[in-house]
Amino acid sequence: MSARRSPVAADGSRDEGASRARGHAPRRRPRGSELGAPLTGHPMLPVPRKVTGRLTAIVLAGQAPVVLFGAFGARAIAGVREPERAATYLWVGLVLAVACVLAAALCRTRAGILLGWVVQVATLASAVIVPAMAVVALIFGALWITALVQGRRMDDLTRAYVDSQGGAAPGS
Repeated sequence: MSARRSPVAADGSRDEGASRARGHAPRRRPRGSELGAPLTGHPMLPVPRKVTGRLTAIVLAGQAPVVLFGAFGARAIAGVREPERAATYLWVGLVLAVACVLAAALCRTRAGILLGWVVQVATLASAVIVPAMAVVALIFGALWITALVQGRRMDDLTRAYVDSQGGAAPGS
């Protein structure tokens, strides 16, 4: 019976030779190019990376139910003032809520960030029908800009940390 080599060397590092001998592929460390270059593009329409995509998705996912309730409010208000438009207001609000969810799902792409901006503007425009939506638009608009700015900053800090550690991903 042959002695098995331990995949961990005495100094605590992984012995890739032992892993390969047992048929395991060596653990690959991401290279700098795989982590993505520093964020490019306009600060408000960047090519999103991990944290930026997550933060913007969280904002949009939180905005979706608020917009949905705003659609119900618009329908109720229109039902009293102008009943022939009540269904239209409801459908427009539902489409806006679905756009929030869709943009949240796409936030890891530039198209998702662009759709997120469209949702923010549409939410502000909905204040014409339901004035309280102006407050919602201001709150979620501020959160949206904060997610873009701080997400970019966190992504850049993560990139700098990974580069300073020789390309090893955090936590590995």
